[in-house]
Amino acid sequence: MMKRFIILLSLITLLSLPLFGEEKVYEQSKLKRVKINFGKIIKLSIISPKGSIQLIKSKDEVIVNAVFTITSNSKDSLKSSLDLSSIDIRKDKDKIIIEAKVPRNYVSYNQVILNQPEELENAVRKISKKKTDFDAVTVDFYVTIPEKIKFIYLENSSGSIDISGISSDLKINSKHGELNIENVKGDIDIKHSYGDITLIKIDGDISLDNSHGRVFIKQANNITVKNSYKAVLVEEVEGDISIENKNADVKLKKVRLHKTKRDSTKRVKVQNRTGNIIIYPEKKPSITLKAKSNSGLISCDYPIQSTVSDEDELSGIIGDGDVFVELETYDAEIKIIEKSETDSKKKSEGKGERSD
Repeated sequence: MMKRFIILLSLITLLSLPLFGEEKVYEQSKLKRVKINFGKIIKLSIISPKGSIQLIKSKDEVIVNAVFTITSNSKDSLKSSLDLSSIDIRKDKDKIIIEAKVPRNYVSYNQVILNQPEELENAVRKISKKKTDFDAVTVDFYVTIPEKIKFIYLENSSGSIDISGISSDLKINSKHGELNIENVKGDIDIKHSYGDITLIKIDGDISLDNSHGRVFIKQANNITVKNSYKAVLVEEVEGDISIENKNADVKLKKVRLHKTKRDSTKRVKVQNRTGNIIIYPEKKPSITLKAKSNSGLISCDYPIQSTVSDEDELSGIIGDGDVFVELETYDAEIKIIEKSETDSKKKSEGKGERSD
């Protein structure tokens, strides 16, 4: 992540560069850096109108680096917008709020996404015909977070969020970008749309509401996921699992569906529409199962003491029935498979067969 930021800074230009030939569109970036004395405050908010946010662990300092990039069809307007762009830092009760402030003329055209050049070019052409100055702004934040900060709120649009190695609860409200969070100690609450989400090694509970983006979670405690139009893949989750999805598959791999010393009551509930539910237990499960599919396609590789077995429902006990598992889908299949996809693939490759 640090290398990525260093590369970003090395690309900052002090000159206005013309883009798109005849349209004479110019672009310029500027780094603004602020060190925050947060005292006893343990809560932090970062708000960006458009752009990426990166957080990494530090020993005892909150240092904010913000790269403002202005794209304009006027050199004078570009300089003015760059001068007016700033980092606003204020205290509100028990938290510090860090917000990127950008010029007003940006707001009229805030639907232009800078990482899609064809949209920017088309917008500039339309505005140029009206002989109106046009500025588009992105703000990329890079912030160091000490352990004393125990709660962080992030808000942005049209930009990625990357977080690694911090010990804080997180609340995120974002859209149009990827979320990558790894090695975090704390609970995570996410509301997102139009972007993939990857969460790895989370020592805390996860609550996630997403749409139009793939969700991948590996090594976490209790998780609650609501998603749509893209797949949900969960691996090595130890706690309770609750997932709602539609129009894409849900896969649970290497999940503990048996009682361990640290477990009390564990529940797994997956509801899906027009998407399969596929489960690969870590080892032989010990579950009380209730599975429903209106298509009638339900299969289980393990012996089950059935209490209900008909066209669209399979209920019963596998092993001692320690974990409650409730699965329901429409117009798709439910599968509980003994071997993982990786094991099946290796076996097929060893025989010279193809694994689909």
